[in-house]
Amino acid sequence: MQARKIFRIILGILLIPVACAAGLFLAGAISLSRGGERSKDAPRDSVIPHSKALMVPAIDGNVQIRGRVQFAGEQSKKGATIRLSAGFLQLEKTTDADGAFSFDRLPEGQISIVAFSDEHEPVFLTYPSAPAHDITIKLNPIASIQPATPPKSRATGGVTLALVVPPGYEPSAKFTIYALPAVRDARENTLLPKSAEFDISKQQELTIDGMPGGEYSVFAVPFGRSPDSRRALAQTSITITPGKTESIKLDIRCANLSGKIMNAGRGVSQARVRAVRHSDGKTTDTNPDRRIVETAEVELGQTTTDDDGGFSFENLPLGNLQIEANKSGFGAAKSTVNLEPAGSVVSIELPVK
Repeated sequence: MQARKIFRIILGILLIPVACAAGLFLAGAISLSRGGERSKDAPRDSVIPHSKALMVPAIDGNVQIRGRVQFAGEQSKKGATIRLSAGFLQLEKTTDADGAFSFDRLPEGQISIVAFSDEHEPVFLTYPSAPAHDITIKLNPIASIQPATPPKSRATGGVTLALVVPPGYEPSAKFTIYALPAVRDARENTLLPKSAEFDISKQQELTIDGMPGGEYSVFAVPFGRSPDSRRALAQTSITITPGKTESIKLDIRCANLSGKIMNAGRGVSQARVRAVRHSDGKTTDTNPDRRIVETAEVELGQTTTDDDGGFSFENLPLGNLQIEANKSGFGAAKSTVNLEPAGSVVSIELPVK
């Protein structure tokens, strides 16, 4: 009897991994099955072959939008472009052979859609939250509104710009140039963010075109950074006139900042130091649906202090910014600095907890 009891215990232990593996397999199968469900109203070939992200953050939400585009006087037709904005996410798709489109895994909240083609006027739609049903969008030909004017020259203009770099700046530096509307309106959803890479070792100037008429903020940030003007090393405002290309110069204006993190007269090593810029909470539009929404802060750089508590940042944008410091065992500290063209030096006292 004792041997039989031991045998049962050993057999139970051996079966535990088998049971776990079976459970994981079943959970994966259920997950795949749910991920593969499609709306019964969606067309069988509703997978859009052309899809690209215009702005980069990857957000995995649960919101889904489906719809169909119809051209005036015609049935649903392929070839229309659909651009969607949801929070910081911007996506673009082309309708399929049946004029259908779909966007999946969107975040909750306000969603803006623009639909257009080369020969049709854009249609702008804004929803406080995702519609609970499929949507139908009708496009009207441009010729029916202004038949005597070529669509592209009537609708858009452009800007040619040159970057003026200060002496001593890294000669192989790259920038991303952004052109954003001065206010959040239909132009933002149509063609923006407009951006281009500028490599000062290879280029003298560049042209950004396809910009609907109106006021814009044009600025340069270090290559690969997000389109937030608080990062701008050069910035100006322009008015785009349809059918014309404006010419401007952007002066790179930046400086270095250095300092020490101290405690009781001694430098604090391996402290974390951040340079940040906060939102001023201002808006250029009284319409709450079109206000430009900024994140609470944008990080311009971070580093750690050396053995003597020293730190430095290179090529920060000029103006007011905040230096924040912290280290385990100490309290946090911060200091506001107005960075001048000649550079600035700051000393921050880090309190003991």
